[in-house]
Amino acid sequence: MNPPDLRRIAHLALVPLMLLSERFGYYLSRAFLVIWLTDAVGMELGDAYETYSAMALLITFAPLLGGVAAALVGPYIPLLLGASGMIAAYLGIWAIPSSSVPLLFLLALAQGLVKPGVWTLAAVQFTRTFGFARTAYFTLLYIAINLGGLFGPMVAGWVSDAFGMGLIFAVAAAATAVLLPTTAALWAAGHAQEWPEPELEPGLRAAGIAIGTALCAAPFWALTTVSGDSSFQAATNASMSSAEIAMLMGVNPMIILAGGLFAIVAWAIAQVLSLRVPDLVFAGIALLAASLGAMAVHPAVVGLVGMTGLGIGNVAMALCEVIAIPVVLSRVSADSHWRAVPLLLAGWMVAGSLAGWSMELVGAAIPPEISLPLAGFVTGAGGVLLVLASIAGRRMLLPVVDAPEPA
Repeated sequence: MNPPDLRRIAHLALVPLMLLSERFGYYLSRAFLVIWLTDAVGMELGDAYETYSAMALLITFAPLLGGVAAALVGPYIPLLLGASGMIAAYLGIWAIPSSSVPLLFLLALAQGLVKPGVWTLAAVQFTRTFGFARTAYFTLLYIAINLGGLFGPMVAGWVSDAFGMGLIFAVAAAATAVLLPTTAALWAAGHAQEWPEPELEPGLRAAGIAIGTALCAAPFWALTTVSGDSSFQAATNASMSSAEIAMLMGVNPMIILAGGLFAIVAWAIAQVLSLRVPDLVFAGIALLAASLGAMAVHPAVVGLVGMTGLGIGNVAMALCEVIAIPVVLSRVSADSHWRAVPLLLAGWMVAGSLAGWSMELVGAAIPPEISLPLAGFVTGAGGVLLVLASIAGRRMLLPVVDAPEPA
């Protein structure tokens, strides 16, 4: 039996570390951003919210810039430029608060260079045919993102209270700086594999599946947006205490982390047992279960069973999220030439964000009694489409579990 390749294990660990650090820094800086714009920059509250919204809009479309750049020159140069831009923006906001607005837009553009590049590096860590092990790895990456999102705001509150709000941006810069040596290490190791150019027909089929899975998975953003707002409103209407509401809203990240670890073990077992079931089938079933979770947080259900319905619904959606999204991300990047991967992933990110925004507008315009069933129906329809796509294209979508891991 060959000894484990410690160097390769270290390389596999670098990509989750990059995602964790970048997301930690971003959510750290975002936690008090509106307050920073009003208190340190002197903006009116309405102007601060408008600036925040404009930045969020740019963040939505900026991955397209990073996707094109990574497709043209590979992931490493855009990653290094993006990380450097983010660090410069964070430090500039800290040092010169009056320059915050233009630097926030620099931050959004730089982040757009980073995200597709990191996911492209994740995609080339395994060969495209390496089955459920690949899905398990993408689940680990998704856990890393949620860890960054969980601890970033926590640390932001402590730093702000102990050292002042401005130091938050310096800490965010330090966290983002992790991307520079990790990117350099992977670049030196040559992990952007020159996958063979695919034939035209498989390439078109892969692009079609990527677009289809993007549209199918995008309702998750819509569902979590609508159901999250409706859950809070329902909890308030049910006269729950502030402690109960805080526990309800704070349990989702922990459920995602625990569910993600469980999913990793499940995917590893599936790899060992050489299961021949397409992974997109599991994603489709998870989407269907999430649509049922939306029904559990419906005000009518909450009125009957109280916090039990909210808890069941939120747990169901959190578990389904951590199962389905890594599968789709893995599948989008598995069947294409590596130069197409950043473009496909960037398109998937934009599609998900736009779906969330559209359903957020719907949720604000109509009552949750209507918006929740609508979000649940769209998500369930996405699940059905994924299952049907898996069945129709089973020869291409079946994970090949007997392929060797790259040296």
